[in-house]
Amino acid sequence: MGSYQNYHVMVGDTLVKLTDPNPKSKHIYQVGEECHLVFDPDEVHVL
Repeated sequence: MGSYQNYHVMVGDTLVKLTDPNPKSKHIYQVGEECHLVFDPDEVHVL
C-alpha cells in the first residue's frame, strides 16, 4: 500500500474500479467486506 488504495468491486455483472486517495487515515476494506459508494454528480464524469 502506498499513497492510494485500489479496489475492484463487482456491482451486479459490472466491474467498478475505485481509487481511494490517502487511505492512511481511512478504513482499508478486506476481500468480501461490505462497502457503500456515493457518487457526487459534480465530481463524476461518465465516459
